[in-house]
Amino acid sequence: QVCFETAAMRFYVWAAGCAFGTQELQHMIQAACWGAANDRKHGKDEGEAHVNWARMTDHEDNLKEAIADDNVVRHLSRMASNAAWGAANERAFGKKVGRSSGLGDDSFPR
Repeated sequence: QVCFETAAMRFYVWAAGCAFGTQELQHMIQAACWGAANDRKHGKDEGEAHVNWARMTDHEDNLKEAIADDNVVRHLSRMASNAAWGAANERAFGKKVGRSSGLGDDSFPR
């Protein structure tokens, strides 16, 4: 089911039929990465993190215009945010070896 949903999301991005949607997706992912990195490094009250999260939201809104399915955009946004936080946490706390799923209590360092 996960593979099918991922393939469907890729199809929707492709079906947008323009570089605009692809660029917005890329910029949304980059803003999420910078937001998580700045948030983790400098704290959630640091100004640059707020700017990055706002940029992510702007690109998400623009992507909704390119892709006429809000559910797909919401899933893409969550995937971008979760991946960004995963990378920022791995960088800050190190990779946890031997963890099974990375979900739930296993996703936070002890």
